[in-house]
Amino acid sequence: MKKKGGEVFFNRKIENLEQLKEFDYIIGADGPNSHIRKFTDCKVKIVPAAQYKMHLQEYNKDFLEFFADKDVTKHYAWNFPKKDCYNVGIIGNFNNLDKFIAKYSIRGDIIKKEGFPITHSGKNIKKNNILLIGDAAGMVNVFSKGGLAPIVYASEVLSKCISNGDIKNYEKKIFQHEAFHNIFEESNKILEELTQREIEKIGEIVHEKNLFKLPLYSKIHMLYHINLFKKSKKLLEGYEKGLKYGW
Repeated sequence: MKKKGGEVFFNRKIENLEQLKEFDYIIGADGPNSHIRKFTDCKVKIVPAAQYKMHLQEYNKDFLEFFADKDVTKHYAWNFPKKDCYNVGIIGNFNNLDKFIAKYSIRGDIIKKEGFPITHSGKNIKKNNILLIGDAAGMVNVFSKGGLAPIVYASEVLSKCISNGDIKNYEKKIFQHEAFHNIFEESNKILEELTQREIEKIGEIVHEKNLFKLPLYSKIHMLYHINLFKKSKKLLEGYEKGLKYGW
């Protein structure tokens, strides 16, 4: 930033709007507990996430595991192999995480505990010369709960709006982008409302099959459960678009 001509200031707390008027633009990129957000009308929704970094016993897998189990979370849990440990986590709190680990007999030593808020569904992300982005704006993908891809695309939009002197249309352009498509909200609502039996039935039908090239007999099987078919179709749309825009 300094090489580009920027200045860095420390120990300067923003306490009122008057302090912000000296700047052309204020970019609030200060995370889920954003201080700058307090000076706007932005509202975000927040869900907790909890994770352990673990050295696991008798666990040697080279792929990511996702768990859809309504007994432990209405969203999902995960087990991700890393270079020297595993990330074992859940959309939920540490009680949910402990229940998940016990249920699936995930054994090992906990080397680090991590808890963090996930902000999503942000609205009113601009006010006057203040523009919010990333976690501060609730830009995490509501379906996947991933935040990296959305902020990359949002950064492109923000950069162009400032370069073109068009910050008044910042929020409009953000929500016109595919990374913030309505399908993610729709898919997330379906995921939260699915029963465990419905999840298991979907799993039975698509087990070991390419989700985007389901054989005809699987589609016919799914049509026997027409309501489930409609829900699955929406989930698949959200998942497919999320592969590009959701992580």
